[in-house]
Amino acid sequence: MSYKINQSDGTLLVDLIDGKIDVATTDVTLVGRNYTGYGEAFNENFVKILENFASTVQPTNPLRGQIWYDTSVGRLKVYDGTEFRGTDTTTYAALQPSMVAGDLWVNATTKQLYFSDGSQIFRAGPTYTRTQGQTECDAITLTDSNGFDKTVARWTVGGNLVAIVSSEDFTAPVIDSNVALIPGFPTQIKAGVNINPTYSTFAWNGTATNANNLIDTANNVYSASDFLRVSPNLNVATYQTTNQHLHINNDRGLLVGDVSRLSLSTDTTSLNRDIVIRSFRDNANIKIQTSTSGSPDDAITIDTSNRRVGIFNAEPAAMLHIGTSDSAAENTSIIIEGNLTVRGDSSSLDVSTLRVEDKQIELAITDGSTLLTNAQVDDGGVVLRASGEEKKWTWRDSTDSWTASTNIDVADGRVYKINNTTVLSINELHNSVTQATGLVRVGTLEELTVDNISFNASTITTTTGLNLNVNGDIQLVATSKIRNIAEPAADNDAATKLYVDDASKSTDIWLSVDSTGLTDAQIAALVNDLVPASTKNNGVSARVHCTSYSGEYTYNPTGSVSKSFVAVDSAGVQNQSVIGDFSFTNTTDTVTLTVTRTLKRFEVVVGSWTWQENLSSSV
Repeated sequence: MSYKINQSDGTLLVDLIDGKIDVATTDVTLVGRNYTGYGEAFNENFVKILENFASTVQPTNPLRGQIWYDTSVGRLKVYDGTEFRGTDTTTYAALQPSMVAGDLWVNATTKQLYFSDGSQIFRAGPTYTRTQGQTECDAITLTDSNGFDKTVARWTVGGNLVAIVSSEDFTAPVIDSNVALIPGFPTQIKAGVNINPTYSTFAWNGTATNANNLIDTANNVYSASDFLRVSPNLNVATYQTTNQHLHINNDRGLLVGDVSRLSLSTDTTSLNRDIVIRSFRDNANIKIQTSTSGSPDDAITIDTSNRRVGIFNAEPAAMLHIGTSDSAAENTSIIIEGNLTVRGDSSSLDVSTLRVEDKQIELAITDGSTLLTNAQVDDGGVVLRASGEEKKWTWRDSTDSWTASTNIDVADGRVYKINNTTVLSINELHNSVTQATGLVRVGTLEELTVDNISFNASTITTTTGLNLNVNGDIQLVATSKIRNIAEPAADNDAATKLYVDDASKSTDIWLSVDSTGLTDAQIAALVNDLVPASTKNNGVSARVHCTSYSGEYTYNPTGSVSKSFVAVDSAGVQNQSVIGDFSFTNTTDTVTLTVTRTLKRFEVVVGSWTWQENLSSSV
């Protein structure tokens, strides 16, 4: 009969069939009764146990408590039922293992050591990861020029030596032990922080207390606001300000320029001690500038060589030149409060637009303001000079009328009036004209209005709704279409083809499927087979009631198989029991399936059915 192999805790490991070996249950070969050649299997088992299954690959069928010697790392490990753990409680891995009190873990990625107290994981060191490089402050010992040891602190960032902090001055001679610790440093070490000469741009990002002030020999403290700087601070504007009164107590005044090109002074030779602004450079112009959008603008320019003054004109062309030709009109306007008298034989206005504030322009006014007669003002008015025919709007005494020498064109939208009554516009003889006795012909009418109905070409227009009182059928003589029907609003309104098509495309659908083994994407494909997404608008939903079946049945043949044994005797001494026969009986069992019902919503998205959400099913 078969061997029943039990584990140490009494649980059955395997029912070992006679005459067979089992190499699948454990990592040693289990030998059944009457197996031929069992000696090799037994001896190999002893060897495996003796060498603790030494290999680079862990045993494939380990039992809890089994020992394995990992030759890839040279470590002995024990299987805890889940994994092989090192017997020295140290784990070398990229991911944190499950740790108990006293366990050590070396992070294979960052090269840092951690330990556990049973409730929390602590980092033992180093404080930096492998990729960060050495970044720390550590204590080192240097040898000074007298051979004495000096303890200093060394700052290292990313594997680069940045600084040394010392409590005293000393000389560290260039010897191997010093160079190995502080390569590139000068031999003279100062008390305080000594920066590596490699980092010549090193700066403290912060402010020392006394660096904000100046201290004199009497320890009086003065802040930066107590001074006007001679040289500008490159980090601020290049000028200095003071909230105190600045007084130049002499008539020589103020000199500006590298060779005193401009002075602001008092004329001591004048009776009233006139204020003088003077340029010391011959023929140098004087400019008073303003700023516009951050750029200088010449407000007043004195052209010294030509003895001209420009106001907002950097190159005056006359003794007084105001504004420039390319300036905006409001910037070149001149306002004179009072009368303006221009003396000369003629006055020229070289302007593109002449504006006069007075409502009336009076012509033919004599020096003494004497009014002339009609005959004297004959042919007076406005004349537009041209290279061809002159354009005149003048008064003619003979006709007692204003007369134009060319056509008069009234703009569209304007009309002709008589006694403030409109009589004619561009396309209409107005109803103020009630008689047209001289008409002899009326052409084809393009429009006819009868009460509320207007006939125009092939269009009939009404100012109200149109009611057809027809005592019979309405029949189209030719095969035609009725177009531009409004969307229906009432039950008896006519519907358009587009309305019907859109109503069909916008209608949600409902169906149920057997979804056993189907994914949401496959269900979406099934919905598309039944209702193609191309026939529906984007945003239309499909509610799909899904039914899926699941269950599992495990067949155990033990109860349906029976075997008989027979004693076999060879030479009269063995009397071994072997299997004589097998018999089978029918087995009947019940399979129970689980039914799962869900409700899923799909939606047409960019022309395809797409799963959106799972809804609650009522059953």
